[in-house]
Amino acid sequence: MSSRRSRPSRAGRQIGALLCLLALAGCGFRPVYGPAPAGKADAVDQLAAVRIEPLRDRSGQQLHNFLRDELNPRGQPIDPAYKLQVTLTQRTVKLAFRQDETATRANVILKTDFVLRSTKDDRVLYSGRVSSINSYNILDDQYPTDISKADAVRRGLRELSQSIKLRLAVYFSTAEGQDL
Repeated sequence: MSSRRSRPSRAGRQIGALLCLLALAGCGFRPVYGPAPAGKADAVDQLAAVRIEPLRDRSGQQLHNFLRDELNPRGQPIDPAYKLQVTLTQRTVKLAFRQDETATRANVILKTDFVLRSTKDDRVLYSGRVSSINSYNILDDQYPTDISKADAVRRGLRELSQSIKLRLAVYFSTAEGQDL
């Protein structure tokens, strides 16, 4: 005995998709990078108005550069409306061990605390914390191990910069971020 399941027709699928879109429009959904309400700056313009404060050490400089690429693709703002302060911590945890107790794998754990401030009155507008964990192999030769670790750090820093950008974009696209 065979049973055939009936599939919705093409028109039924189109009606279902239309109903989903109407439901999204009714709940106030608006794309993060979409146009802003009349008289307000959109998230992209507000991100471009953020000056990133310098960070110390090599990893901090790399994070600063990744953030500049994400937030200010056309260059640093001349008259920034916001400043972003970022604190970066980095830790390495060894994972896999051989019988002679030498590690063969490690995680690089990167954490950032960030604070977005208004340049007018230095008040805190938004703050948050993001983290990233990336693994690398510990090899018998030091040079390839160093290269592998540097790549894991670079991947993690890029992830952090993208996460910070996304959180700031969501903040700027909300009513709270639009009131500035």
